[in-house]
Amino acid sequence: AYSGRCLLSAFLTGRDSNRGDCAQPCRWRFHLLDEQRPGVYFPIEESEGGTTILSARDLCALPFLDRLLEAGVTSLKIEGRMKSPYYVATTVGAYRRALDGGYDTDALLRELDSASHRPFSSGFYLGDGPLTPPAPDGYIQPCRFVAVVTGQRDGLYSLEQRNRFARGETLEILSPHSFGRRFTLETLLDETGAPIEAAPHPQQRVWIASPVKLHAGDMLRRREL
Repeated sequence: AYSGRCLLSAFLTGRDSNRGDCAQPCRWRFHLLDEQRPGVYFPIEESEGGTTILSARDLCALPFLDRLLEAGVTSLKIEGRMKSPYYVATTVGAYRRALDGGYDTDALLRELDSASHRPFSSGFYLGDGPLTPPAPDGYIQPCRFVAVVTGQRDGLYSLEQRNRFARGETLEILSPHSFGRRFTLETLLDETGAPIEAAPHPQQRVWIASPVKLHAGDMLRRREL
């Protein structure tokens, strides 16, 4: 993988990233030290944002996916280890739709941007990619995954909370059944059916009404950037 130089996990710790056991050394803080000059640290690359040794940008091949297919690629592996189900669903959904065709590339890139990620790069696909540092806070997080749909009854949908959300917020739907749909949450009930203003508790079970058809397994998110 480009962003984390994932081979280093096995090399430094014996934990193989390709077997789901990555130690995430790309997130450690490194200095280059010459053994003949103890205490003297050297930068690898300097830019306006600072010095970068590891933790480059995240790979994004979606804008030139057609060129990969023309080159004869028949299988794509999407980075997903140590990632959340929300990240995997967002990324796989965007690339699946890109392969199927009929979707605007900018809309699919916005979808990819909805998962927590470092700034994107084409890596070494089209030549040496930029080894620029990630965002100052480490990752870009435009959206907050707030709930997963667990069922339906009497015109309402049951949800299991993942992050706090409240009545009156606009929620986006992540689903294999639809793309780019959203709604304003007007009805929010607790497990007993009593109206509430927010769902602040981890894995809290609630009921909502939605003008958009939802399915079990669909995910709801709130856009924050």
